[in-house]
Amino acid sequence: VYLDFGKDYCAAVTYNNTPDERKIAVGWMNNWEYAREIPTGNTWRGAFAIPRELRLIKTGSEYKLIQQPVKEYNDLTEEALSLNEKSVDSVFNLDFKGNVYEMELEIEPGTAKNAGIKILKSKGEETILRYDGDSKQFLFDRTQSGNVSFNTKFPSVEKAPLIVKDGKFKLKILVDKCIVEVFINDGETTLTELVFPKGKEANIQLFAEGGKSVFRSIRIWDI
Repeated sequence: VYLDFGKDYCAAVTYNNTPDERKIAVGWMNNWEYAREIPTGNTWRGAFAIPRELRLIKTGSEYKLIQQPVKEYNDLTEEALSLNEKSVDSVFNLDFKGNVYEMELEIEPGTAKNAGIKILKSKGEETILRYDGDSKQFLFDRTQSGNVSFNTKFPSVEKAPLIVKDGKFKLKILVDKCIVEVFINDGETTLTELVFPKGKEANIQLFAEGGKSVFRSIRIWDI
């Protein structure tokens, strides 16, 4: 079982004697395959992911690990955008630009073959988070995310299992300049990856391919 399906969540540690005896984990955001080559100069090499509270829930006869950002993090956010519902059969640009934010939404893939979000989108570059209807998986595509040339193993498309419940699924996305953390279905699955955008526009675009999808309860918070 993977703790995180991204390429950049490493060496997570948990702590004893936490408030309310919560199980809190902190992971290092980097990957030894290219850790010494990431384009951050001599300033730093990787960072810590958001502290996560870990819980076990029982579904039938099986236990499932749930991960969510610690509740203290909510004190750092301020709502910047709210949109109840948007049907998309091509692309739709949100009225928000930025590279440090939290985004939550619910996606009903509908008839679309692929549906998702393009973040940190500038001219010629984008990070793509999408549901693939054929494979029934969630894909994190950073092949066009900006500077990907510093190591041949960096540009990649990571895949994670995704269960569509009642025709829809939920996403929580944390973006901090070069850090992207994705929590699917209230933390049942997570993907954590570094990206190194070169552009400054940092737009967000909803998209659906081969049909129509509905995006609901779209909320963005400045951090």
